[in-house]
Amino acid sequence: MKTIVFFENTGISYLQTRRIIERIRAQRSEDTLVVISAGDFTADGLPVIPASSFRADAYMEAGADLILSLPAASVLGGYGKKDFASIALVQRLHAADALIFPCIPLPGQSLSECERVLRSCSMLIFRERPDYRQKFKENLKNGMRFMDAQKDAVCACLPEAAELLCSSENRFAVSLMDAMLQLYYLVSIEFMDVSDLRIEAAESAVDDLQLQTECLAIRDLHHQPEVPAARNLHHQPEVPAAQAGADPLVESIKALLQKYTAEELLNISGSDARVIAALFDHADEIRSAGSFSQVTELLRPFASSADSLRLFLLKAVLGIRHSSMQICGLHVYSPYCHVLGENPEKQEAIKRMEASSWVPFVKEGFCDLNLDDSFRSLMKADRKADQLSHRM
Repeated sequence: MKTIVFFENTGISYLQTRRIIERIRAQRSEDTLVVISAGDFTADGLPVIPASSFRADAYMEAGADLILSLPAASVLGGYGKKDFASIALVQRLHAADALIFPCIPLPGQSLSECERVLRSCSMLIFRERPDYRQKFKENLKNGMRFMDAQKDAVCACLPEAAELLCSSENRFAVSLMDAMLQLYYLVSIEFMDVSDLRIEAAESAVDDLQLQTECLAIRDLHHQPEVPAARNLHHQPEVPAAQAGADPLVESIKALLQKYTAEELLNISGSDARVIAALFDHADEIRSAGSFSQVTELLRPFASSADSLRLFLLKAVLGIRHSSMQICGLHVYSPYCHVLGENPEKQEAIKRMEASSWVPFVKEGFCDLNLDDSFRSLMKADRKADQLSHRM
């Protein structure tokens, strides 16, 4: 029996992820399947819907044996840091025999050829070949988002990868392999063709309706207001306050104006003096804002990018300071992990994994583990993130 690891990809729906886990379980019935959850936020600070606790329940039903997630500070560390932290976590478990990477080969392309090209992409990024580095820097200078700039630079250097990298599954595999190379983590990678599991646009619309229905059905259990209230974070049409209630993230941002001074906010990870000054200069307008998009529209002219602004505001709400990120860095961006689900039938294997892991397992509401005092600020941010995600 082996221990295999699968990473949740926020670029695809959780329903498609569930299908992939079901296939892995069907093909590897005897192995212990560990799922690394994406948590409640993407690397650029957008919420992952539904909440991680709901998704974890679905993945356990699909066949996962253990589901782990990173601290909020590790998730929100910035571009590339989340994938880096995810790989670091698995490396420090000292238990993985193989990593499962879903991919989408081109029509007529073999799985092995798809793997070859994707490995070439990750090696190009890792080595920072001069032509790649120059193109990447040019893209960033021209205002492209980090991931788009990276993809465009890779395609300019490796034209054969252009069509492959249109797939979120393939881009995610490249990002994870780049992180593995950075950490010199050598473990078996098994690519899995999941082309037939993709959810098409028409089917996705039906699944999205099903997802909203499921979220509404469990909102009392997870203490979540209705799903449309969370959609404001995705810049969806606003829901009248009388219907959706106050946006929890917006209310938390308003509280910052009372809780912190401008000088104190400079200690927040990703702080920007111009954004902080604008935050207080536009205090009255922010206090009257009804959605996160209204707040970001006010502050966007003062930020280097929409993504950096979103990340800063979210880290300010969670209280993630520069010192928090230094702690994560000292522990290779995975100082501990949260257990979101475990299979009672695999308790012996899980206990062995926990005993050999260099990363402490945190269970049941963050309070059953005596972590070092330096982790208290990280745990406090996790509690806030958990509360926020269940209110969105």
